[in-house]
Amino acid sequence: MENHLIDHPEHPWAARQSDIGLIALVGSAGALQSFRTILRALPPHFSIPVLVCQHRMTRNSPRDILVQILQSACSLPVMQACDDMLLAGGMAYVAPPDRQLTVINRRTSVRESRPTDNFRPSFNLLFESLAADYGSRLIVVVLSGSLNDGAVGVVKVKANGGRVIVQDPDGASHRGMANAAISTGCADFVLPLENIASALTAIAMVPGATDLFTATSPAWTGRRRSV
Repeated sequence: MENHLIDHPEHPWAARQSDIGLIALVGSAGALQSFRTILRALPPHFSIPVLVCQHRMTRNSPRDILVQILQSACSLPVMQACDDMLLAGGMAYVAPPDRQLTVINRRTSVRESRPTDNFRPSFNLLFESLAADYGSRLIVVVLSGSLNDGAVGVVKVKANGGRVIVQDPDGASHRGMANAAISTGCADFVLPLENIASALTAIAMVPGATDLFTATSPAWTGRRRSV
């Protein structure tokens, strides 16, 4: 279901300052459709920067095909994340293939460093940097993928007060990443793919929604709740 509530630029929600500073979507095998479904359903005036990260190898092409595919699927501007890029609201940034992506002081860092846990880009490495940078203003979304990349990272996100959304494994092409994230006990919401964009819009854009969508933090984090 598409969101039309804040499509108009003069709608008061479109101009308000969100309590959420960044949304990160990660996935591996089978995640392309997940990315397209979520980005297509976000309203045109969505004011939160969105990071899109997928395990990919470098291809001999001057253009990033994932950027092209996602741009054709959504109304947000989509571009490849480059080194030292300040993340701006209302944009979707795609992690470059076969590089490590982290964020420091709201700026991207893209490196050719060695794979972490055999993955490049590493979702664990990305999540750890985002958790330190954004704290409770972060939402991460774990989508279709094999194996378990991101599971260690969601623990870091939750410990720093962020929110974790996981695609329902029953609807994912590959269940491994979703199951691994859920097994940590850090998933605030496990949702069907078609409901994730609506949840992101509500949490990030609706006034007071961060209180309505309060998610319990595990006792080991030392936090009473996510805010």
